Amino acid sequence: DESPIAWTHSTYGAEGVTSQLWIANIDGSDVRLAVESEPSDDIAEYYSLETVRWMPDGDLVYAWQVTGIGGYILFFGWSSFYRYDPEADTTTPLVPLEGEGAGPCWYALSPDGSHAAGGCGTGGMKERELATGTETGFPVMPDQGQQGGAAYSPSGARFAYAIARGNPDDELGQVLVRLSHDEEAIVLSTQTPGYFERILWLDEDRMVVGAAQPEGGSVDLLSIDGTRTTVGEGRLIGLLQAAAPLGAAGDDLKSLVDRGDLEVGDLTGNGEIAGPGIDLIVRNPGPRDIVTTIPCGFIFEPSDGGDQRLMVVQPASVKIPAGGEVSVSVYVVCIDSHKDTPDQGAGYSLGGMQSGPLLQLAQCACREDLAGSLNPFEGMGVMTAGWMISEGALFSEMVPEDASGAMGELFGPNGDVPLSGMQELLEQPAMAWFDRCGIPKP
Repeated sequence: DESPIAWTHSTYGAEGVTSQLWIANIDGSDVRLAVESEPSDDIAEYYSLETVRWMPDGDLVYAWQVTGIGGYILFFGWSSFYRYDPEADTTTPLVPLEGEGAGPCWYALSPDGSHAAGGCGTGGMKERELATGTETGFPVMPDQGQQGGAAYSPSGARFAYAIARGNPDDELGQVLVRLSHDEEAIVLSTQTPGYFERILWLDEDRMVVGAAQPEGGSVDLLSIDGTRTTVGEGRLIGLLQAAAPLGAAGDDLKSLVDRGDLEVGDLTGNGEIAGPGIDLIVRNPGPRDIVTTIPCGFIFEPSDGGDQRLMVVQPASVKIPAGGEVSVSVYVVCIDSHKDTPDQGAGYSLGGMQSGPLLQLAQCACREDLAGSLNPFEGMGVMTAGWMISEGALFSEMVPEDASGAMGELFGPNGDVPLSGMQELLEQPAMAWFDRCGIPKP
């Protein structure tokens, strides 16, 4: 499919390291030398090239990496980050080498490439906004002698990292997580004796962590509520991900439209308030096929302010051929109980990601097959749970007198539809979703 690959080749001699970075298509065509070491550059002779990862737009992030160091180093990291554009054959420094002796202290790059996380020495973990160079430090915790293992969640909204005491005779490690950009990092799990050497996000709510212990190691599943379950013994090497991970930042529809890679036309509601209620046409004006996702928790905004906002609660992924267009229907629920159900053909636009408990509900619902469920109240239960979150009240407390919008359609404009039967039909499935998703009830 002409997907790109990249690799490096380095040789070590008396005068230092000679290193090259190559790229090609997966079928072996279009082999090109992208970057190589040169005696005249300002990069010390003991640094070699390493690939880091491909970006959604086709750019490659690579590193100049220090070689030949030793000691009690618990975490893998890179000494720098650079971004290479294969089409323009240009390189942009993201985190350039900071002089000779720069250690492998940068651990993660956010999915959209906007932030990097790292930290050498006793200063603790820090996050750098790459566009401005602004750095934000994380508090240094007790028993924090080293830090590393940092990883961003697939959406980039959440961030986790590991710390360790740094004492080989009395080691202790912890995983910390920041659930959103405006929250402080909290300790999620502790390993003693030993430490956590690697963290990989499985989805927005779960991580796979590698725990190093004196007599071996384990691979564990760690949830954001602190629940930790051992998967097996051994060392965590990596994860096999789906070809198009749900909600992967950078290849979602909104990001691609904002960058001009895709275009959206005829984005309308069709009257469904818990089902495939959004129809849209996605166009690809470019020369390459594009796979895009519409993440769970994404909001479609109504053109008419009196209509419902609609939130995505089922996975949506589509491939748009080069120069072509595709019609897409998206499974959504309405989240504004007192606003109107959209009419067939009501106009909508791309909004943004929801946050907090509503996002948690959407991502939880996305793990279930609502479209294929034989229970017709599964989707309605998600919708009602969303109403309860938005209103901060139980469904039975949403008094239908003078009800308007969708509530008015359910109970009648004067609340003349009997409450008890409707309450039982909608509140019980909603309460089940609160329990299933671990969301506190109103």
